[in-house]
Amino acid sequence: MRLSNGKSFCKLVLHSAGSFVWLVWIPIVLALDPQEITGRSDAEVVGYVYEMTGDWLQNGSPLKQGEGVFAGAKIAISPDSLAQHPNDAEIIIHLANGRHEERSAKNPGSLSVPIQLEPLGTREPPFDRVIKAVQSLFVKQPERYIPTMTRGQRSQPLQETVVALQNGAVELTPLFESIPGARYVVRLRPLSASATSPSPSASKTTIDWNPGARSAALVPVAGPGLYRVSIIHPDEGPVGETWLLVCKPESFQAADNAFKSALELTRQWGPSASAEEKHAVLRAYLEHLANEPRRD
Repeated sequence: MRLSNGKSFCKLVLHSAGSFVWLVWIPIVLALDPQEITGRSDAEVVGYVYEMTGDWLQNGSPLKQGEGVFAGAKIAISPDSLAQHPNDAEIIIHLANGRHEERSAKNPGSLSVPIQLEPLGTREPPFDRVIKAVQSLFVKQPERYIPTMTRGQRSQPLQETVVALQNGAVELTPLFESIPGARYVVRLRPLSASATSPSPSASKTTIDWNPGARSAALVPVAGPGLYRVSIIHPDEGPVGETWLLVCKPESFQAADNAFKSALELTRQWGPSASAEEKHAVLRAYLEHLANEPRRD
């Protein structure tokens, strides 16, 4: 009887009723480990389900959005689900080896082709740290990270980034590089407990942006942490928004280097991945970095 592998076992209980004593065997089932799902001894999370519509199976077991996928597993749509909803089925999986796997009703022929994941290699995949960090957050609250993007909407997500806190301010010049010169309002709203703010409401700063003069866009910040930053034109409305990780100078370089690996992962996907996917991964990884011990 082993408790570590998720097997069932029985417990002997003495139960008295009147003058009789009964021996009762009670089956107890513990949570299954990855080997129970994959049937492999080398089961290892190598990716996660970014999005899916319909009922999808990993080696015969149901999957859900944000759930990890394992080395050597086969991912396929349930035959019943495909028969009932052939025009809606879709799954998108992000993998630690840098690949982006997708099956969709937009390409009907792909639905009949299972996703066969590679066995666990001898080398750690290049983006393993990013994928595992994002998956652990994404499985809990995926909608938190996926930006809403409306066709024709003037306001669009800007590039997520890591910045250093210097003398109580951060420089947001890279966010303005594609924006015409004008006076803008920059709003910062804390997203994490470590992003201290004198009030629960967002702070506002006015920036006179002159791209020709390369003027610095300095914005005061109360302290390190994760923030949502919005850039607003006073007359024309929202221009764009993104997430920002503010670090103390001594922890900036490590956080920036780590974040660059997430950026490289999303760039490898190229046009096969949507902008929403890329922003969602980068935002979740920023939150992971913000929550890491001693990051600030």
